[in-house]
Amino acid sequence: MVKSRHYLKPLTDRFWSKVDKTDTCWLWTAGTDKDNYGVFRADHSNWRAHRLTYEDTFGPIPDGLVIDHLCRVHNCVNPYHTEPVTNGVNIMRGDTFPARNAAKTHCCKGHEYTPENTGLQSGPTKKRYCRQCERDRNKKRRGYLTNYMRTYRKRGSARTLGNPLAGG
Repeated sequence: MVKSRHYLKPLTDRFWSKVDKTDTCWLWTAGTDKDNYGVFRADHSNWRAHRLTYEDTFGPIPDGLVIDHLCRVHNCVNPYHTEPVTNGVNIMRGDTFPARNAAKTHCCKGHEYTPENTGLQSGPTKKRYCRQCERDRNKKRRGYLTNYMRTYRKRGSARTLGNPLAGG
């Protein structure tokens, strides 16, 4: 029995033998990574298959950009289904927490996110928040403090409250 010597085949033949071209997507049928992107081994390294077809068709991927699947099929290697974009754009186009949160038009209490009613937290994340909910929380907190102070004043000083440290 003769062992298969796939490394003797030209790389392009090896690569395309692992692709199933359908009417729309070109599906990678060989190994995939944990995110279901096709992986091709060449020159003792693993390469993402969709990146290889993009670079083979359009040239190098510009610095600072990532490849976004427009068809949303991770194991598709059709270069015409991909586009170089920034990582932020790629995240916002996908089914991710930031994209879902950005698509929300109302807060969890039902207040609309308008420019007047939306604030941004300071810091690197710049998370947005509902100003009406912030006002409601502050009002409730002030109410607790006011009630506490009224109760404290009615009872008297610390000496009359039975504080053992007050010397009473």
